[in-house]
Amino acid sequence: HDKIDTFLLEEARGYTTENKMADTDDMFDTLMLATRMVQGLELQAFRDLHGQAFEAVFQKPVQYCIANGLAEMEDGYFRLTDRGLDVQNSVLMYFMAEE
Repeated sequence: HDKIDTFLLEEARGYTTENKMADTDDMFDTLMLATRMVQGLELQAFRDLHGQAFEAVFQKPVQYCIANGLAEMEDGYFRLTDRGLDVQNSVLMYFMAEE
């Protein structure tokens, strides 16, 4: 838990204010790395790093994944369910389509 938070915050320190409005490729990379961890993506760390709320940037795929039991949002994290982890690459395709 602390390692991914530390990594994301260290990455954020290297960003200028302009870069905080990063393009969706950078946002997708953050999602891809974080969803490989059971704890998932810390929503506040995503906002701090990219200057935008994760659930606003990826609204449709987030809703789809939650509605279909592939992901959940709780305790400030977006994480894949066991079912979602089994098909992670397919889940990530929903987010790539949003770009």
